[in-house]
Amino acid sequence: MAQYTSNDGKLLLDILYRINQTEDIVSFGKTALFFIRTYRNFSSGMFFSLKALNNDVIIDTAVFDDDKPPSRFDQFLNGRYDNDKLLKAMTAASDSCAFRDEDLFGQKELLKSDLYRNFITPEGFRYVARIELMDGSTPIGQFVLLNTAEEGDFDNGFIGLYNTLAKHLSLKARQLQRAAEVTSLGLSKAPEELKRLYGLSDRECEIALLIANGLSDREISEALVISTSTVRKHVHNTYEKMGVTTAPHSCRSFLPTESLARMRIQCEHHARFHA
Repeated sequence: MAQYTSNDGKLLLDILYRINQTEDIVSFGKTALFFIRTYRNFSSGMFFSLKALNNDVIIDTAVFDDDKPPSRFDQFLNGRYDNDKLLKAMTAASDSCAFRDEDLFGQKELLKSDLYRNFITPEGFRYVARIELMDGSTPIGQFVLLNTAEEGDFDNGFIGLYNTLAKHLSLKARQLQRAAEVTSLGLSKAPEELKRLYGLSDRECEIALLIANGLSDREISEALVISTSTVRKHVHNTYEKMGVTTAPHSCRSFLPTESLARMRIQCEHHARFHA
């Protein structure tokens, strides 16, 4: 078991505070990489925001600590290593965690990987550590940290500290991803419309948006750091004001825009499911 010092605890709190101030997935990745480096220097670092597409996991956004991708990164994006066992293992975690590649395979097995031999070592790197971010059983992001032989391997203290932090990083990453999804659905102006049409409070608007994005009561409580009983109280008040019932009916008579119509449909699905 990793032993933490008081300085480790202060660092964790500082990282969580700074990361929770970020407002988009790019600043999240850059901020996290910066503070990871303050604890343990690394030769190169990157963050990938992932999303599911057609039963596969793809890179949605890539962030690099020096704003420049590795020279062979285009080969990685073009799918050259899609079937490499190392890559598949990297997205097969069952929970948010931190680990070293050698923890999974050992050096001999790593050398059999095309990804390791043709992408990682030609860049001059020897050691790889990762922080896997999960939403349930779905990979949503990954930090990849690379070290040269001179820099040395990532020690157990580093892995232990970021194994503790991984769950918190996952929650923030998913919150930012969902906020981006809300914007892409045309719901970014929905709070003003909800207040005008139904007199919802700021918190009720926030919860309506999260429901529209498919979150369960438990996920909403984690995202907003409130109890599930408080979530249910807000949901009840929100549904009463919006006139949402467990019976399906046309939403177009209630809402003037397609985006808000989609929100109301999602709220009705949520109400029927949790009735």
